[in-house]
Amino acid sequence: MGEIWDELVKYFTTGKSGNSLVDILLSIFVFFFWLLLLLWLGHISRRALQKFAVRNSRNPNLGVLLGNIAYMSFLTLALLLAITFLTGASINNIFTFLGFVGAGLGIALRDVILSIIAGIWILLEKPFKIGDIIKVKEVEGRVTGIHIRTTHLRSLTDIPLIIPNFILFSEIVTNQSDGDKKQVILRLMLPVTTSYEDLTARVKEAVQKLEKVDEYSRGDPVLYLERIRGDRTLIRVELPVSYTTDPQFGTQAGYAIRQLLPEAEILSIE
Repeated sequence: MGEIWDELVKYFTTGKSGNSLVDILLSIFVFFFWLLLLLWLGHISRRALQKFAVRNSRNPNLGVLLGNIAYMSFLTLALLLAITFLTGASINNIFTFLGFVGAGLGIALRDVILSIIAGIWILLEKPFKIGDIIKVKEVEGRVTGIHIRTTHLRSLTDIPLIIPNFILFSEIVTNQSDGDKKQVILRLMLPVTTSYEDLTARVKEAVQKLEKVDEYSRGDPVLYLERIRGDRTLIRVELPVSYTTDPQFGTQAGYAIRQLLPEAEILSIE
């Protein structure tokens, strides 16, 4: 035991132990120690910055951005450490090599890089936020996640969608949610045989017949398929309305929908 301790002391004071096997094992141990430490610091810094932004900033997306940058910085250091350890090359040679590799990857991964740049723009400018209903090209859905490279939506028929951020950056995006809106939410139970297109058309027709619809309404109804239970389908209907809307507007909408959809069972109105 004393000999092992002497070897450890000699290694950490001189960089060598006098035993080639011990040198190799200790080098591997030190490598993994620094590698795991850098990855742990990256994870901790990302979480800390995100929590700080949520508590102290009006733009929580900024915390997501800064957290991701911090994590990627520590991850880059960890990768440089790994390359240096495995190849024995100097840092200058590694940076020169990475410069050539980066130029090639920049051409090959053009869309990925554009998506990352667009993701930074989305996080800073906030053209939409989680929970908003947006439409880009022919795709429409609720935003469920905003990431550095992609934005996640859930479509009207409850299908998860992943959109590269460069598409949101270069195309016209319609945000159907804004500061003057709230939502009236109705949940309907319908037979599975009712088609989504027919249901959407009849719900829109029912809402258009309501009194003061022009004053209260802030957009077309949005329908989501929540789940199928046996031969019945649970549909979530969201009516974008203004904050000054009469509280009875939802009840009136439910009654109007029931008139056009007698097979529908209204479970709740929020």
